[in-house]
Amino acid sequence: MHKKSDPARSGRVLAALLMALGVAGCAIEEKGAERDTVVIHTWRTLTRPPEEPWSGPRTALYTYVLVGDVGGNDAAGLSYATLEARRALDELLKEVQAGQPVASIADKELLVRVNQFCVPVRGQSSGRLTSDLYDFDLASSYLNRMRLVALPADMTEHLSRGGPFLIGTRKPLAEIVVRAPDGALTIDTQSPVLMMDLSGMHPKSMPAYVKAYKEAVRSIDPGRSAMLQPLGPRIASEVLKLNEALPFVAEAYAGTQKRFTAISAPQ
Repeated sequence: MHKKSDPARSGRVLAALLMALGVAGCAIEEKGAERDTVVIHTWRTLTRPPEEPWSGPRTALYTYVLVGDVGGNDAAGLSYATLEARRALDELLKEVQAGQPVASIADKELLVRVNQFCVPVRGQSSGRLTSDLYDFDLASSYLNRMRLVALPADMTEHLSRGGPFLIGTRKPLAEIVVRAPDGALTIDTQSPVLMMDLSGMHPKSMPAYVKAYKEAVRSIDPGRSAMLQPLGPRIASEVLKLNEALPFVAEAYAGTQKRFTAISAPQ
């Protein structure tokens, strides 16, 4: 007799799959000399518009946690795809807060090895950040500003999607796109941008994507823009989607995972 699938067990199996895949197959379209530039990941809140001068700590990388058009602060009447994007954002926010707040690091020599995940929020908050506190309007301002940056065409196309996005820059955005007193915009065309587009990915796959992002920014060429394409997490996302539609897929994959573990074990 076929044993009925346990949703909780299926979730645990798939969570294990996500972590097992980790950064496997993380492809970077632009290749350069490997450099260990980031060793610590922190987070901070953003409450000021993107054109205002940066007043926070100076670090090696600034990763903006943004979304596209997912309904703003009013979630009423949203489509399934948009609701999934908001669920993904919630899971993403959990992951980026796994590290300590950047404000707690005072050592300037350490700050030059730090990435800070920058999260637009409504007002100051000392608690855990969720989509209820996320400022969708402010995020839209940052995303629109990012569209002015000198990005390769394929990267610009991604910004029209729903997200979420992880977009890393070597300088604060306010120093890449600068408005002069006469209103003219000056754009630093040499400033590289790293992008991971999580549009359409299953919310529960966010831990694998964040892990892939953290690993990728350690060794990429800091002078080139790049789309980060984590293939392993993408496969895991598709498995999670299948699991929601076909509960028995999780049990089927459990056997596959056992074979993978056995094959991968040291001889």
